Amino acid sequence: MSTITSRMHGEGDSGKGSGERRSRWIPWVFVWFFVALAAVQGVMIWFALESFSGLTAEDAYQRGITYNQTIAAKEAEQALGWQTSLTWQADRSAAGKGRLELHLEDRLGQPLQGAEVKARLRRPVGPENVIMVALPANGPGLYSADLSLPLRGQWDVDLDMTTASGNDHLTDRIFAP
Repeated sequence: MSTITSRMHGEGDSGKGSGERRSRWIPWVFVWFFVALAAVQGVMIWFALESFSGLTAEDAYQRGITYNQTIAAKEAEQALGWQTSLTWQADRSAAGKGRLELHLEDRLGQPLQGAEVKARLRRPVGPENVIMVALPANGPGLYSADLSLPLRGQWDVDLDMTTASGNDHLTDRIFAP
């Protein structure tokens, strides 16, 4: 009877020590959880700081200063009323090989002749690949050039078109299979 009474009153060491040992690790679970959380957040911060600077243009300040001039130039281009159609005709004989064609018409839908057309092709992502090419006239309102692009995929095309009546700029995207 004395053993039952002593256990009820918490005397003796048979039950007390094992209960403390079993629950001692619980606070450490919280500590290690927050240590792991801090480590993961540290890695994420490092990736965020190293991967993208946030700078989308090298001359962002200068572009901001000349923004009103950019708007005026775009309005002058729109006043010309030129209609453009840019296409990429892939040559299936080799990857990245094809023909870049620009159909250029005036505001009345008549082919625009005598234009000087320069194209700048660049990849929207990945390593910097820039290709500069002139598109000679190959018919009434048709300007084209055969190209062999070094990589397959999407390419941004910046076109500068100049005639005696004005200048225009077009940016479009093509896909080279």
